[in-house]
Parts: sequence; structure tokens; C-alpha cells
Amino acid sequence: MIINLDYKLTDLAREIGLLLIKHKLSLGVVESATGGLVSNAITNIPGCSAYFPGSVTSYSNGIKQSLLGVSARTLSEQGAVSPETACQMALGGGSYWEQISACLIRGLPGLGVKPLASRWGFFIWVCPH
Repeated sequence: MIINLDYKLTDLAREIGLLLIKHKLSLGVVESATGGLVSNAITNIPGCSAYFPGSVTSYSNGIKQSLLGVSARTLSEQGAVSPETACQMALGGGSYWEQISACLIRGLPGLGVKPLASRWGFFIWVCPH
């Protein structure tokens, strides 16, 4: 699923929140390159605590390793914004919420030397209450 971020992120978060409530699901987020942007959009919605237990923003490699279980080898050989790191972050984030499905969305990168296509931003878990 590709989300067009020309859409206002808060509007999208509001729509997703309504769907989560309707289907009695909750949402957990792990972010990196987005630096908390997605979690911020979600927490700007009144009542989000009904479906949003929390998030992990892991911009530094140390946090990726300590909180999400990303291996030092993956970080050194593949890089912090690689698909391999993204997958390990997704697996580590799933341990915070009972994962039934995962959605990986390429995030909004900060400035840097890596091309946009190589950056991976945030992960969303949708779980039953």
C-alpha cells in the first residue's frame, strides 16, 4: 500500500482512527527517518488513546539496537535506512504489540546523501483490542 503524503497526515490519521475504532483494532508505530511525525499526527487526534498504545522513534542506531533488536552487523553492513534494518525494526516493534498484520511505509527522509528510494521510514501494526 502506498500512501500519497500530499494528503494531510493529520486527516489521514483521523480517517485511520475512525476505522480502527469501528473494527475494534489498535495501532502501534515504529518510526525512524520520520522522527515521530506519524506518531505526532496520530496523537493530535482527540481520543486516540482508545486505539493508540504508543510508539518507538528510533532515530539513532543505539535505540534501534537496544529497543528494537536491530543487529550491529546489519547496521554496519547494510546501513541504518536499509530494507534489512527496516525489517529488523518491524520485527522488534512487533514485540511491543500483539501483531496480527504489519504495514511498512517508506517514510519522509531527512536531508542526507542516500537517495529517497533507499530510505525506510515507519511501520504500523494493527492489532485486535
